[in-house]
Amino acid sequence: MQTTAIGTTAAPSKGVRGWWERNERAVIPYVMVAPFFVLFIIFMLWPVINSFQLSFYEVSSATSKNFVGLENYRRLLTQDTRFWTSIWN
Repeated sequence: MQTTAIGTTAAPSKGVRGWWERNERAVIPYVMVAPFFVLFIIFMLWPVINSFQLSFYEVSSATSKNFVGLENYRRLLTQDTRFWTSIWN
């Protein structure tokens, strides 16, 4: 009687997977949310920070900036009646 062996192929081991396959479930949420944060920083956060920084300068033309520190805020709170009118309305 003759016996024949049936060849089997081994399944690929799970330890050979790439980085993406191992971390896909953890990375996908960050990939989906990243465009929001990029656009938020560009269109919301950067203008607010830039405006705050610009409030410490007296700008007389497109090229002339003179640092005045808190003088703009002092003038706003003590001399500008339109500011206080707008606050109370």
